[in-house]
Amino acid sequence: MGSTRTVDIHLLELRYAHCRIMNHQALKQLRDSIETYGQIVPALVVTEKDKLILVDGYLRVRALRACGKDQICVHLSEENEQNAMFSLLAKTNERQWEAIEQSVLLQELHRRFGCSLSHIAARIGRDK
Repeated sequence: MGSTRTVDIHLLELRYAHCRIMNHQALKQLRDSIETYGQIVPALVVTEKDKLILVDGYLRVRALRACGKDQICVHLSEENEQNAMFSLLAKTNERQWEAIEQSVLLQELHRRFGCSLSHIAARIGRDK
C-alpha cells in the first residue's frame, strides 16, 4: 500500500522531468488551486536506497514552487521504480497523457529496464 507523508521538495530526485511537457495553462490552474485549497493529491514517489524518486507529480512540484512552497505531500509506493512506472502508464483513465510524454516513458522502460516492447504493451493493457 505505502504511506503518505510530507517531504522537502529538494529531496526528490526528478529523474523523469525530461519526459514531461510544460503546459503553462495547467500550471497556472494548479498553482491557483494550491494557493486556494492547498495540495490535495499526493505526488507518487518510490524509494531507491536513500533516494526519493518522483514518478508522478511533476506539475505539482512546479506549482508548489511557484507558490513559494518548499514541501510536498507524497505517497511512498511500495512498488519498485519499474513497477510504479507500469502502474502509472496503465492508469490511462485517470491521467491524460500527451503522446510524446507517454512515448518517452515507454522508451525509458525499454532502455533503462530492458523490457521488450511486447512485455511493455502487455503490462499496460495495450497488447492485442
